[in-house]
Amino acid sequence: MDNSYKPLPVRNNKNSGEIQKPIKLVACGAYFVVIVTIDDEIYACGENSYGQLTIPSSTCPYSSLMTRIEIPVECPKALKIMNVKCGHSFTYFICEYMGDNVLFACGRNYDCQLSLPQNISVPRPTMVTSKEILNKKIRLFECGHSFAICVTSENQIFAVGENRFQQCGRPIAMPEFTHVDLTSVIGKGEITHLACGYFHTTLAVDEKKVYAFGMNRNGQFGNNLESERAHSCTLIFESPPGQKIAKLASGARFITIVTSGGEIYTAGNVPQGFQRMVEIEKFINERSSVASITHLTCGESHTILVCEKKRVFVSGSNRFGQLGISGQITNTTVSELDLDQSYIRLTNENHIQHIDCGDYFTFFCLSYKSFGLMMHKILLREDKPLSDVTFCF
Repeated sequence: MDNSYKPLPVRNNKNSGEIQKPIKLVACGAYFVVIVTIDDEIYACGENSYGQLTIPSSTCPYSSLMTRIEIPVECPKALKIMNVKCGHSFTYFICEYMGDNVLFACGRNYDCQLSLPQNISVPRPTMVTSKEILNKKIRLFECGHSFAICVTSENQIFAVGENRFQQCGRPIAMPEFTHVDLTSVIGKGEITHLACGYFHTTLAVDEKKVYAFGMNRNGQFGNNLESERAHSCTLIFESPPGQKIAKLASGARFITIVTSGGEIYTAGNVPQGFQRMVEIEKFINERSSVASITHLTCGESHTILVCEKKRVFVSGSNRFGQLGISGQITNTTVSELDLDQSYIRLTNENHIQHIDCGDYFTFFCLSYKSFGLMMHKILLREDKPLSDVTFCF
Protein backbone atom coordinates (compact mmCIF):
# COMPACT_ATOMS: atom_id res chain seq x y z
CA MET A 1 0.00 0.00 0.00
CA ASP A 2 1.34 3.42 -0.98
CA ASN A 3 1.56 5.66 2.08
CA SER A 4 3.31 8.56 0.33
CA TYR A 5 0.17 10.71 0.39
CA LYS A 6 -0.35 10.41 4.15
CA PRO A 7 0.52 13.31 6.50
CA LEU A 8 4.06 12.97 7.80
CA PRO A 9 5.75 14.50 10.87
CA VAL A 10 8.31 17.21 10.11
CA ARG A 11 11.68 16.81 11.81
CA ASN A 12 13.63 19.60 13.42
CA ASN A 13 17.12 20.67 12.49
CA LYS A 14 18.68 18.08 14.81
CA ASN A 15 16.51 15.32 13.37
CA SER A 16 15.56 14.33 16.91
CA GLY A 17 11.78 14.60 16.83
CA GLU A 18 8.94 16.90 15.89
CA ILE A 19 9.28 20.67 15.85
CA GLN A 20 10.02 21.69 19.42
CA LYS A 21 8.03 24.31 21.35
CA PRO A 22 4.44 25.39 20.72
CA ILE A 23 4.03 27.03 17.33
CA LYS A 24 2.23 30.35 16.97
CA LEU A 25 2.62 31.12 13.24
CA VAL A 26 2.96 29.13 10.01
CA ALA A 27 3.31 30.46 6.46
CA CYS A 28 4.04 28.70 3.18
CA GLY A 29 5.70 29.98 0.04
CA ALA A 30 5.55 28.13 -3.26
CA TYR A 31 8.00 25.43 -2.16
CA PHE A 32 9.06 26.35 1.37
CA VAL A 33 7.57 26.86 4.82
CA VAL A 34 8.33 29.23 7.70
CA ILE A 35 7.42 28.50 11.34
CA VAL A 36 7.49 30.85 14.33
CA THR A 37 7.41 29.37 17.83
CA ILE A 38 5.72 30.80 20.89
CA ASP A 39 9.00 32.39 22.00
CA ASP A 40 9.60 33.99 18.57
CA GLU A 41 12.16 31.55 17.25
CA ILE A 42 11.96 31.17 13.46
CA TYR A 43 12.56 27.99 11.47
CA ALA A 44 12.24 27.31 7.75
CA CYS A 45 12.75 24.49 5.27
CA GLY A 46 12.27 23.81 1.58
CA GLU A 47 13.41 25.65 -1.53
CA ASN A 48 16.21 28.18 -1.08
CA SER A 49 16.88 29.38 -4.64
CA TYR A 50 16.81 33.03 -3.54
CA GLY A 51 18.21 32.68 -0.04
CA GLN A 52 14.75 32.72 1.55
CA LEU A 53 16.05 30.32 4.21
CA THR A 54 18.85 32.83 4.96
CA ILE A 55 21.44 30.36 3.69
CA PRO A 56 23.51 31.20 0.58
CA SER A 57 21.62 29.55 -2.26
CA SER A 58 24.87 28.66 -4.04
CA THR A 59 25.81 26.29 -1.22
CA CYS A 60 22.29 25.12 -0.26
CA PRO A 61 19.59 25.30 -2.97
CA TYR A 62 17.11 23.58 -0.65
CA SER A 63 16.94 22.13 2.87
CA SER A 64 14.80 19.20 3.99
CA LEU A 65 15.53 19.97 7.65
CA MET A 66 14.30 22.95 9.64
CA THR A 67 16.84 25.79 9.53
CA ARG A 68 16.96 28.48 12.22
CA ILE A 69 16.45 32.04 10.95
CA GLU A 70 17.83 34.92 13.00
CA ILE A 71 16.56 38.49 12.60
CA PRO A 72 19.53 40.83 13.16
CA VAL A 73 18.55 43.22 15.95
CA GLU A 74 20.54 44.49 18.92
CA CYS A 75 18.09 43.10 21.52
CA PRO A 76 16.60 39.84 20.18
CA LYS A 77 14.46 39.35 23.29
CA ALA A 78 12.68 42.65 22.57
CA LEU A 79 11.57 41.46 19.13
CA LYS A 80 8.02 40.11 18.89
CA ILE A 81 6.89 38.55 15.64
CA MET A 82 3.23 39.40 15.13
CA ASN A 83 2.76 37.74 11.75
CA VAL A 84 4.65 36.07 8.91
CA LYS A 85 3.63 35.89 5.23
CA CYS A 86 5.28 34.28 2.23
CA GLY A 87 5.15 35.00 -1.48
CA HIS A 88 6.40 32.66 -4.15
CA SER A 89 10.06 32.89 -3.05
CA PHE A 90 10.17 35.58 -0.35
CA THR A 91 9.07 36.19 3.23
CA TYR A 92 7.87 39.12 5.32
CA PHE A 93 8.03 39.26 9.11
CA ILE A 94 5.61 41.74 10.71
CA CYS A 95 7.16 42.65 14.05
CA GLU A 96 7.09 44.86 17.12
CA TYR A 97 10.50 45.98 18.37
CA MET A 98 11.24 48.34 21.23
CA GLY A 99 7.78 49.88 20.92
CA ASP A 100 7.97 50.33 17.13
CA ASN A 101 6.18 48.51 14.32
CA VAL A 102 8.75 47.14 11.88
CA LEU A 103 8.90 44.92 8.81
CA PHE A 104 11.73 42.56 7.91
CA ALA A 105 11.95 40.77 4.57
CA CYS A 106 14.17 38.24 2.81
CA GLY A 107 14.27 36.13 -0.34
CA ARG A 108 13.66 37.00 -3.98
CA ASN A 109 13.70 40.72 -4.76
CA TYR A 110 14.01 40.89 -8.54
CA ASP A 111 10.72 42.83 -8.75
CA CYS A 112 11.47 44.91 -5.62
CA GLN A 113 8.76 42.95 -3.78
CA LEU A 114 10.75 43.39 -0.56
CA SER A 115 10.56 47.19 -0.81
CA LEU A 116 14.36 47.20 -0.76
CA PRO A 117 16.87 48.31 -3.41
CA GLN A 118 16.53 45.96 -6.39
CA ASN A 119 18.61 42.83 -6.13
CA ILE A 120 17.97 39.30 -7.32
CA SER A 121 17.89 38.07 -3.74
CA VAL A 122 18.21 39.26 -0.14
CA PRO A 123 19.56 36.24 1.80
CA ARG A 124 18.98 37.58 5.32
CA PRO A 125 16.05 39.32 7.05
CA THR A 126 16.46 43.04 6.33
CA MET A 127 14.47 45.91 7.80
CA VAL A 128 12.10 47.66 5.41
CA THR A 129 12.59 51.40 5.75
CA SER A 130 10.19 52.75 3.09
CA LYS A 131 8.95 56.08 4.40
CA GLU A 132 5.26 55.52 3.66
CA ILE A 133 5.05 52.30 5.64
CA LEU A 134 7.57 53.09 8.37
CA ASN A 135 6.17 52.42 11.86
CA LYS A 136 2.66 51.78 10.52
CA LYS A 137 0.70 49.21 12.50
CA ILE A 138 -0.18 46.41 10.09
CA ARG A 139 -3.61 44.83 10.52
CA LEU A 140 -3.74 42.66 7.37
CA PHE A 141 -0.82 41.49 5.22
CA GLU A 142 -0.70 39.18 2.20
CA CYS A 143 1.73 38.24 -0.56
CA GLY A 144 1.19 37.30 -4.18
CA HIS A 145 3.68 35.77 -6.58
CA SER A 146 6.03 38.78 -6.63
CA PHE A 147 4.18 41.50 -4.74
CA ALA A 148 2.95 42.31 -1.25
CA ILE A 149 -0.02 44.31 -0.01
CA CYS A 150 -1.16 45.32 3.45
CA VAL A 151 -3.85 47.19 5.36
CA THR A 152 -2.94 49.31 8.37
CA SER A 153 -4.85 49.90 11.59
CA GLU A 154 -6.00 53.16 10.00
CA ASN A 155 -7.61 51.19 7.14
CA GLN A 156 -5.04 52.42 4.62
CA ILE A 157 -3.72 50.16 1.83
CA PHE A 158 -0.04 49.95 0.87
CA ALA A 159 1.47 47.75 -1.83
CA VAL A 160 4.84 46.98 -3.42
CA GLY A 161 6.36 44.82 -6.14
CA GLU A 162 5.56 43.46 -9.57
CA ASN A 163 2.49 45.25 -10.97
CA ARG A 164 2.04 44.46 -14.67
CA PHE A 165 -1.57 43.38 -14.11
CA GLN A 166 -2.23 46.21 -11.63
CA GLN A 167 -2.42 43.67 -8.81
CA CYS A 168 -1.00 46.33 -6.49
CA GLY A 169 -4.06 48.51 -7.09
CA ARG A 170 -2.54 51.42 -9.02
CA PRO A 171 -1.31 51.67 -12.64
CA ILE A 172 2.22 52.72 -11.63
CA ALA A 173 5.53 51.10 -10.82
CA MET A 174 5.86 50.28 -7.12
CA PRO A 175 9.50 49.62 -6.19
CA GLU A 176 8.69 50.44 -2.55
CA PHE A 177 5.59 50.42 -0.41
CA THR A 178 3.17 53.00 -1.83
CA HIS A 179 -0.22 54.18 -0.62
CA VAL A 180 -3.14 52.82 -2.65
CA ASP A 181 -6.30 54.92 -2.36
CA LEU A 182 -9.36 52.89 -3.44
CA THR A 183 -12.01 54.85 -1.54
CA SER A 184 -13.57 56.12 -4.77
CA VAL A 185 -14.48 52.48 -5.55
CA ILE A 186 -14.80 50.68 -2.21
CA GLY A 187 -15.88 53.62 -0.06
CA LYS A 188 -14.62 54.21 3.48
CA GLY A 189 -15.86 50.97 5.03
CA GLU A 190 -13.56 48.71 7.03
CA ILE A 191 -11.43 46.29 5.02
CA THR A 192 -12.10 43.04 6.85
CA HIS A 193 -10.43 40.42 4.63
CA LEU A 194 -7.45 40.41 2.27
CA ALA A 195 -6.19 37.64 -0.03
CA CYS A 196 -3.78 37.37 -2.96
CA GLY A 197 -3.41 35.02 -5.89
CA TYR A 198 -0.38 34.87 -8.16
CA PHE A 199 -1.33 38.09 -9.97
CA HIS A 200 -4.52 39.37 -8.34
CA THR A 201 -5.70 40.82 -5.04
CA THR A 202 -9.09 40.48 -3.36
CA LEU A 203 -10.45 42.31 -0.36
CA ALA A 204 -13.75 42.38 1.52
CA VAL A 205 -15.30 45.57 2.86
CA ASP A 206 -17.53 45.57 5.94
CA GLU A 207 -17.83 41.77 5.57
CA LYS A 208 -20.36 42.43 2.79
CA LYS A 209 -18.70 43.19 -0.55
CA VAL A 210 -15.67 41.62 -2.23
CA TYR A 211 -13.52 43.62 -4.65
CA ALA A 212 -10.66 42.45 -6.87
CA PHE A 213 -7.93 43.90 -9.06
CA GLY A 214 -5.16 42.43 -11.19
CA MET A 215 -5.23 39.50 -13.62
CA ASN A 216 -8.48 37.72 -14.55
CA ARG A 217 -7.07 35.07 -16.90
CA ASN A 218 -9.08 32.22 -15.38
CA GLY A 219 -12.22 34.26 -14.80
CA GLN A 220 -11.49 34.38 -11.06
CA PHE A 221 -13.31 37.70 -10.80
CA GLY A 222 -16.51 35.92 -11.74
CA ASN A 223 -17.43 38.33 -14.52
CA ASN A 224 -16.82 39.01 -18.21
CA LEU A 225 -13.78 41.27 -17.87
CA GLU A 226 -11.12 40.69 -20.50
CA SER A 227 -8.71 38.15 -19.15
CA GLU A 228 -5.30 39.23 -20.45
CA ARG A 229 -5.19 42.90 -19.51
CA ALA A 230 -4.70 44.69 -16.20
CA HIS A 231 -7.86 45.39 -14.21
CA SER A 232 -8.44 48.16 -11.72
CA CYS A 233 -10.47 47.60 -8.58
CA THR A 234 -13.95 46.26 -9.29
CA LEU A 235 -16.81 44.74 -7.28
CA ILE A 236 -16.98 40.98 -7.88
CA PHE A 237 -19.22 39.57 -5.13
CA GLU A 238 -21.85 40.65 -2.62
CA SER A 239 -22.85 38.49 0.33
CA PRO A 240 -26.39 37.09 0.25
CA PRO A 241 -29.03 38.99 2.26
CA GLY A 242 -28.63 38.52 6.00
CA GLN A 243 -25.14 36.98 5.66
CA LYS A 244 -21.57 38.20 5.97
CA ILE A 245 -18.25 37.22 4.40
CA ALA A 246 -16.80 34.77 6.93
CA LYS A 247 -13.73 33.54 5.03
CA LEU A 248 -11.94 34.75 1.89
CA ALA A 249 -9.00 32.95 0.25
CA SER A 250 -7.21 32.92 -3.09
CA GLY A 251 -5.37 30.22 -4.92
CA ALA A 252 -2.98 31.06 -7.73
CA ARG A 253 -5.82 31.84 -10.15
CA PHE A 254 -9.05 31.29 -8.24
CA ILE A 255 -11.04 32.78 -5.36
CA THR A 256 -13.08 31.02 -2.67
CA ILE A 257 -15.58 32.67 -0.32
CA VAL A 258 -17.42 31.21 2.67
CA THR A 259 -20.40 33.12 4.08
CA SER A 260 -21.65 33.24 7.67
CA GLY A 261 -24.73 31.32 6.57
CA GLY A 262 -22.65 28.32 5.51
CA GLU A 263 -22.53 28.91 1.76
CA ILE A 264 -19.38 28.33 -0.34
CA TYR A 265 -18.70 30.19 -3.58
CA THR A 266 -15.75 29.90 -5.94
CA ALA A 267 -14.62 31.37 -9.25
CA GLY A 268 -11.62 30.76 -11.50
CA ASN A 269 -11.42 27.00 -11.09
CA VAL A 270 -14.96 26.44 -12.37
CA PRO A 271 -16.69 27.77 -15.53
CA GLN A 272 -19.25 30.60 -15.67
CA GLY A 273 -18.08 32.88 -12.91
CA PHE A 274 -18.88 32.53 -9.22
CA GLN A 275 -20.72 29.31 -8.46
CA ARG A 276 -22.20 28.13 -5.22
CA MET A 277 -20.71 24.76 -4.32
CA VAL A 278 -23.95 23.09 -3.22
CA GLU A 279 -22.61 19.52 -3.39
CA ILE A 280 -19.55 20.44 -1.35
CA GLU A 281 -21.77 22.16 1.23
CA LYS A 282 -23.96 19.05 1.41
CA PHE A 283 -20.97 16.75 1.89
CA ILE A 284 -19.53 18.88 4.70
CA ASN A 285 -22.89 19.47 6.41
CA GLU A 286 -23.55 15.73 6.56
CA ARG A 287 -20.36 15.34 8.60
CA SER A 288 -19.91 18.70 10.28
CA SER A 289 -21.09 22.21 9.36
CA VAL A 290 -19.92 24.72 6.76
CA ALA A 291 -20.84 27.44 9.26
CA SER A 292 -18.18 26.00 11.62
CA ILE A 293 -15.27 26.43 9.18
CA THR A 294 -12.32 27.74 11.17
CA HIS A 295 -9.62 27.67 8.47
CA LEU A 296 -9.73 28.19 4.70
CA THR A 297 -6.51 28.12 2.69
CA CYS A 298 -5.61 27.52 -0.95
CA GLY A 299 -2.60 26.29 -2.89
CA GLU A 300 -1.88 26.60 -6.59
CA SER A 301 -4.81 24.36 -7.47
CA HIS A 302 -6.17 22.88 -4.23
CA THR A 303 -8.30 24.05 -1.30
CA ILE A 304 -8.30 22.99 2.35
CA LEU A 305 -11.22 23.67 4.70
CA VAL A 306 -11.11 22.89 8.42
CA CYS A 307 -14.31 22.62 10.45
CA GLU A 308 -14.43 22.82 14.25
CA LYS A 309 -10.61 22.89 14.17
CA LYS A 310 -10.56 19.12 13.82
CA ARG A 311 -12.25 17.95 10.58
CA VAL A 312 -10.32 18.53 7.38
CA PHE A 313 -12.03 18.68 3.99
CA VAL A 314 -10.00 18.82 0.77
CA SER A 315 -10.78 19.72 -2.83
CA GLY A 316 -8.96 20.28 -6.12
CA SER A 317 -5.83 18.81 -7.64
CA ASN A 318 -4.05 15.96 -5.87
CA ARG A 319 -1.31 15.44 -8.45
CA PHE A 320 1.43 15.67 -5.82
CA GLY A 321 -0.55 14.29 -2.88
CA GLN A 322 -1.27 17.79 -1.55
CA LEU A 323 -4.75 16.69 -0.42
CA GLY A 324 -3.40 13.98 1.86
CA ILE A 325 -5.59 11.32 0.24
CA SER A 326 -5.12 8.65 -2.40
CA GLY A 327 -6.66 9.10 -5.83
CA GLN A 328 -7.98 12.21 -7.55
CA ILE A 329 -10.99 14.49 -7.03
CA THR A 330 -12.19 17.60 -8.87
CA ASN A 331 -12.67 21.27 -8.03
CA THR A 332 -16.40 20.69 -7.61
CA THR A 333 -16.15 17.72 -5.26
CA VAL A 334 -14.69 17.29 -1.80
CA SER A 335 -13.30 14.54 0.42
CA GLU A 336 -12.66 14.35 4.14
CA LEU A 337 -9.11 13.68 5.23
CA ASP A 338 -8.90 10.56 7.37
CA LEU A 339 -6.43 11.61 10.03
CA ASP A 340 -6.84 8.31 11.86
CA GLN A 341 -4.67 6.69 9.20
CA SER A 342 -1.74 8.69 10.58
CA TYR A 343 -2.73 7.97 14.18
CA ILE A 344 -3.78 11.59 14.68
CA ARG A 345 -6.57 11.91 17.25
CA LEU A 346 -8.28 15.28 17.19
CA THR A 347 -10.72 16.41 19.88
CA ASN A 348 -12.02 19.73 21.19
CA GLU A 349 -8.79 20.06 23.16
CA ASN A 350 -6.37 18.53 20.67
CA HIS A 351 -7.06 20.43 17.48
CA ILE A 352 -5.60 21.99 14.35
CA GLN A 353 -4.15 25.35 15.31
CA HIS A 354 -2.39 26.46 12.11
CA ILE A 355 -2.66 25.44 8.46
CA ASP A 356 -1.35 26.85 5.20
CA CYS A 357 -0.73 25.70 1.64
CA GLY A 358 2.26 25.98 -0.65
CA ASP A 359 1.80 25.53 -4.38
CA TYR A 360 1.63 21.74 -4.18
CA PHE A 361 1.75 20.86 -0.48
CA THR A 362 -0.18 21.44 2.75
CA PHE A 363 1.32 22.11 6.17
CA PHE A 364 -0.50 22.05 9.49
CA CYS A 365 0.22 22.04 13.22
CA LEU A 366 -1.72 20.54 16.08
CA SER A 367 -2.15 22.31 19.40
CA TYR A 368 -2.36 19.98 22.38
CA LYS A 369 -4.19 22.12 24.90
CA SER A 370 -4.00 19.41 27.51
CA PHE A 371 -0.37 20.44 28.00
CA GLY A 372 -0.90 24.16 27.53
CA LEU A 373 1.49 27.06 27.55
CA MET A 374 1.99 26.92 31.31
CA MET A 375 3.30 23.38 30.94
CA HIS A 376 5.61 24.64 28.19
CA LYS A 377 7.11 27.18 30.60
CA ILE A 378 7.61 24.49 33.23
CA LEU A 379 9.28 22.20 30.73
CA LEU A 380 11.53 25.01 29.58
CA ARG A 381 12.84 25.36 33.11
CA GLU A 382 13.48 21.62 33.12
CA ASP A 383 15.22 21.87 29.76
CA LYS A 384 12.62 19.55 28.22
CA PRO A 385 10.83 21.68 25.61
CA LEU A 386 7.32 20.61 24.72
CA SER A 387 6.87 19.40 21.15
CA ASP A 388 4.01 20.50 18.99
CA VAL A 389 3.12 17.83 16.46
CA THR A 390 3.63 19.20 12.96
CA PHE A 391 2.57 17.46 9.77
CA CYS A 392 2.81 18.04 6.04
CA PHE A 393 1.42 16.38 2.95
